[in-house]
Amino acid sequence: MNVSSFIIAVQREFWEFKRMVVWQPIIIALLALSMLALGAVSLDSYQIKRLEEVLLIQNSADWSNYSLIVFSGILMLFLPFVVTMIFAQFSYFTHCLYDDRKDLSVMFWRSLPFSDLKTLAVKVFMGALCIPLVFVTVFAVLVLLVWLISGVLAVTFLNDQVEVLKRMLEAGVFSTLGLIYLHIVPFFLWLFPVYTWLLMASAYANKAPALWAILPILTVFLLEFMAESLFGIDVAYLSNTLSDYFGLVTFYDKKGIIFIQNSQIVLEAFSWFDAIMAKVSVYSLILGGVFWYIAYWIRANKSIQ
Repeated sequence: MNVSSFIIAVQREFWEFKRMVVWQPIIIALLALSMLALGAVSLDSYQIKRLEEVLLIQNSADWSNYSLIVFSGILMLFLPFVVTMIFAQFSYFTHCLYDDRKDLSVMFWRSLPFSDLKTLAVKVFMGALCIPLVFVTVFAVLVLLVWLISGVLAVTFLNDQVEVLKRMLEAGVFSTLGLIYLHIVPFFLWLFPVYTWLLMASAYANKAPALWAILPILTVFLLEFMAESLFGIDVAYLSNTLSDYFGLVTFYDKKGIIFIQNSQIVLEAFSWFDAIMAKVSVYSLILGGVFWYIAYWIRANKSIQ
C-alpha cells in the first residue's frame, strides 16, 4: 500500500468524523478542567488551611501510598474518556462503510487507485488505533495541565515546608500516562474480532447498521436462554464464550490484592497488560480476519443502495 495514499485516506476519515474523533475528547477535557477549576476556586481559607496541615503531616511521614492515590485519581479522571471512546468506536465502525454507500463516496474512492481492501485497512486503523490515540493524547494533555497548575497553586498558596515539587515528581504521572499509551495495541489485538464484526455489519446493512451489529448476538442469547429455561438444555455456548473472552475480573481478583498492598504502580499495572494479552489468541485473530474478509467481500460485491 502506498504510504501517501494511506495517509490521505486517514486524513479523510478524520475530516469525515471530526466531531466524533477530535471534538468529543476536547469537550470532555474542557468540561473536566472547568469542574476542577470550579472546585479549586470554591475552596475557602479553612479548607486550604486543612489541606496544608494534612500535607505537612504527610510530608514528614510515609508517602508510600501517594503514588497510588495519584494513579487512582488519574484512572478516575480517565473513566469518562474511556466510556465516550467506546461509544465513538462503536459508532465509527458501524457507520463508516454504511455512510460511504449512503453518500456515494464509495464511487469516488473506487475511481482512484485505492482498492476496497486498502479502504478496510484504513477503517480498522482509524477506528482501532487512531481514535484511542486521540482520546488518550487529549487526556494526557489534560492530566499534565492539571498537574502543572496544581503544582503552581500549591507552591504559591501552601506552606513552604511542604515539599511540593519533590512530591509531584514522585507521583508517577508520566509513568502512568505511559502505561495507558502502552495498552492501546493490546486492546486493539484483544478487540480485533469486535471491530471487524462491527465493520461487517456496517458493510452489509441498508439501514440501522448498529442494530445489525447487536440484534444477531441478542437473538442467539435469547435462544440460548429459552433453550435452558424451557427445555433444560444447556447450550449457552456463545454466552459462555463471550463471558470468558471479555472477562478480566478473575485475573484482577488475583492480581489486584497484590497491586493495592504493594503500591508498586508501574510494575503491578503490567498485570492488566498480561491479562489482556492472555485473551489474545490465534483463533481470535483468525476470527477477526474472517469477519474482515466478509466485510471486504460484501463491500466489493454488494450493490450500492
